[in-house]
Amino acid sequence: MTDAQWLEILVRMVAGEASEEPTEGVLAVRLDEESEELTRFRVRKHGHRWRLDDESGRPWSIQGDQVGYLFHHDEVDDSVPQQVGRGFGAMHAPFDAVLARPRPVDWLIAGDWRHGPADLAAPLRRTTYLGREAWDVRLVVPEGVGEVQYVVDGTDGRLLACEGSYELSFRWEELAVVDPHPPELFAWDGPYGTGPGGVDCVDPAEDVAAVVARNREATATLVADLGLDALSVTSAGTAEAYVAGDGVVSLHWNASAWLSVLRAPLEAEDDEDAGGGDEGPPTRGTVVTGWTDDRWRWTVQVGDDLQDPERERLVAELKARTRALSTTSDP
Repeated sequence: MTDAQWLEILVRMVAGEASEEPTEGVLAVRLDEESEELTRFRVRKHGHRWRLDDESGRPWSIQGDQVGYLFHHDEVDDSVPQQVGRGFGAMHAPFDAVLARPRPVDWLIAGDWRHGPADLAAPLRRTTYLGREAWDVRLVVPEGVGEVQYVVDGTDGRLLACEGSYELSFRWEELAVVDPHPPELFAWDGPYGTGPGGVDCVDPAEDVAAVVARNREATATLVADLGLDALSVTSAGTAEAYVAGDGVVSLHWNASAWLSVLRAPLEAEDDEDAGGGDEGPPTRGTVVTGWTDDRWRWTVQVGDDLQDPERERLVAELKARTRALSTTSDP
């Protein structure tokens, strides 16, 4: 292990997951911020996938390739987990926050000192932890909270221990490299509820990336078929002038023109009050026009900055294009 700077260690913490080997061990986590007691879990982990069970064998957290499952054992029906999108569990469970890698976006939002730039309370120190080469990192916590100590794996950047944090306190007590885990270990085939970021609307047998790619292709096809890029309008503008003195005049001219198109099947429920369907009530400063053809119900919202003749021409052109599109196969 070579000497490193704090930024290099941060990069390993964020991007080192791909270099993780399959491991198994015991993780002790403080679940209650008001108590110093640590709860122990058996963890099997490989990269971004993990399974965390308590000492009695009950699962508490399962993270698969795309979705995870959180079990709430303080509820009546504690055998039914909540399905959450990948990365969402860390916001709802301290053990998931321990196992999940910090994201680059955490450096930019919410001022999360655990993942962003921080002042070192002491020079970085090489050490060993559970037989693994590691870095001892001590940070000054903002707002007078004190000091926090990380133990960071020197190879793959995983957090091995954290002390001094009022939000996150844990340590691995056992950790060993093992043979690859069976894929079914990171899956759940029982009933579940839907939580934040879940993909209940996607067939679990279908790759999520393929669904996203197909939807993007369908969207691009619809936009191309409507020819929105070729639409042109003449928008009225407003002009304002400011005299700054000594003959200096600042002149500003502003104009805006926009539209929003919603297409829905004829059999879909029509919310007449919403005007824009799922888009909700019309935005202030818009004019809503709707029509139907043999296959679809169309709703168009146009900004009222367009004068009536220009807006009527635009809507008429859109109506002709949508009727022509409805004679073709689905995009």
